[in-house]
Amino acid sequence: MVEVHGTSELTSRDVEAIGARCTMLVACMDRGFSAAHHWVNQTGLSRNIPTIYSDLSGDEAVIGPLVVPGRTGCFMCYRMRRLACELDYDAAMSFDRHLDALKSPALHQRALLPMLPSMAANLLGLEILKFFLLPDVSDLAGRIIELDALGPKLEGHAFIERSDCPACGGSFERRHHGYRQLVADYGIRGNLQSIAGELVSARTGLVVSCEPIMEEDADPGWPHLYAARLSNHRFGHQRDRSATTTGKGLSAADAFLTALGEIIERYAASTWRAEEIRYARRAELDSPSLDPRDLVLYRAEQYGHIPYAPYTEDAVLGWTSGHSLVRDEPVLVPAIATFFNYRPRRPDEHLCRATSNGLAAGPSLIEAILTAAFEVIERDAYMIAWFNRLAGQAVKIHDHPDDGIVHMARLLQRRGVELKLFRLPTDLPCHVFLALGLGSDANGPAAVVASGADPDPAKAARKAVLELGQIRPGLCRRLRNEVERQRLAHLLATRRPQHLMDHNLLYASHQMLPALDFLLKQSPTPFDWSSGKPVAPAERLASLLGWLSENQMDLIYVNLTPPELERRRLFAARVIIPGCQPIAFGAGERRFGGSRLYELPVKLNLAKRPLEVAELNPDPHPMA
Repeated sequence: MVEVHGTSELTSRDVEAIGARCTMLVACMDRGFSAAHHWVNQTGLSRNIPTIYSDLSGDEAVIGPLVVPGRTGCFMCYRMRRLACELDYDAAMSFDRHLDALKSPALHQRALLPMLPSMAANLLGLEILKFFLLPDVSDLAGRIIELDALGPKLEGHAFIERSDCPACGGSFERRHHGYRQLVADYGIRGNLQSIAGELVSARTGLVVSCEPIMEEDADPGWPHLYAARLSNHRFGHQRDRSATTTGKGLSAADAFLTALGEIIERYAASTWRAEEIRYARRAELDSPSLDPRDLVLYRAEQYGHIPYAPYTEDAVLGWTSGHSLVRDEPVLVPAIATFFNYRPRRPDEHLCRATSNGLAAGPSLIEAILTAAFEVIERDAYMIAWFNRLAGQAVKIHDHPDDGIVHMARLLQRRGVELKLFRLPTDLPCHVFLALGLGSDANGPAAVVASGADPDPAKAARKAVLELGQIRPGLCRRLRNEVERQRLAHLLATRRPQHLMDHNLLYASHQMLPALDFLLKQSPTPFDWSSGKPVAPAERLASLLGWLSENQMDLIYVNLTPPELERRRLFAARVIIPGCQPIAFGAGERRFGGSRLYELPVKLNLAKRPLEVAELNPDPHPMA
């Protein structure tokens, strides 16, 4: 039996009463009465019955979403995802609030293509029949269909639930496991490629777009580059709204997945709730915590010249849950070093800038942790080598076992770019490589730098070379922009970069090449790449934890995975290895407050004594 109810005097109680007699609710309300859609949504959730929606405007119709409680996001999730994808969020949100307040349908007063209602009704009816009679065929659950009647064109868009949805969002618990459980969970890995269609949509996606970058300065296909743009899921102001990441790979598929993985990291790190933060002095906490000084902050003489506060025991900080894998116990870490978009409540909480250092995503939590840990190790080796001018070992790149990397080196050589490879010194159980591309073209970048880390040296070098291949085309493009050239002139005059993108722009100038002499003065030597072999994540993590334990160090991770990603077996983690030197961007941001920066060169027999601060390399580093 089908019941039809109009909009005259309809209230939320009426919808609830109708829902008590139905197995499905179908809402075809005019957007002037959009509040009714939310009443239907709430009734469907409370009654555990499916709901489906439709909307008409001009020559276009939206069929869906079909909401199945417990299986898909709800109508509110859909609206939130849709608003997050709007080009002008502020205007779209204002209009949405206006419609919610109207409660006055007026479709009969608006211009509408005469045949559109019947076309939409046919599609809607078909989807309802498919849901009940052919559930395996129905694919509208968690999706919408956009109908352009004049096209004619049908276009589908998926959306995923939001864990912070006020209508259907539940508890927000991120579990932190010890080593054994991480290994046990590894057996059920996610597949990013198989669910990419759920994540990427210009209308309703967590990710608005993930598309190839066609750089005129890139060699054909080496490497492939993709750019992903995150939706405005935190509903920030327009200037803060979007975030873009890039991905690279020796195939288009690899580049697509890398870009998508990078943007998922950013999404996870900026998806948090206020209840995840507790505010207290460190001494007042009832569980173990990370000493904020182990984040490697600043020296006393630097304060007063930087916008950060020195840590004191009286500082009231925001803390969030993490886990020490060396000690296998919960540990609280400062929220400012964990989440993006975290705003300190008090000035004394503003210890440092939040960065992506030690942030990674993966198809299992253990893989996300490992990737994040390798990045921490990479940045630690790079910054210590730079500040102490440690040359490392120059390596012949044409001996690399990956033919694709060797081919890329040759392609760059044809363009007048000499690709050099250096193995950086570190005491951590990992290989760290620096790739340096030296350009002979006066109009191109003089030097481009990238790094990579992995226990397998071939993989570490591969990461560095691919990263360089990702950076260089964009830098070539920037050099053709008059504003960027003016910025470069300013940087050459001041030698004071202000943000991340200033660093590699500065080294686009041949005037900066003398700063790289400590690397370039050596000749490359053969390298034994055979030390690397395939090792399972469990063995890799066990080896790293064993070394850290023997050397009185720790590895702390924060599980950043929101529920909507965990259900799809996608994970993200922030890793902190206390005492490791973090990368920093900006002339005033150099974090000189740790001890490892000064002591490691002596430990590795690369220096007779620790350098004083005044003796450290004053040149800005070249990596962005």
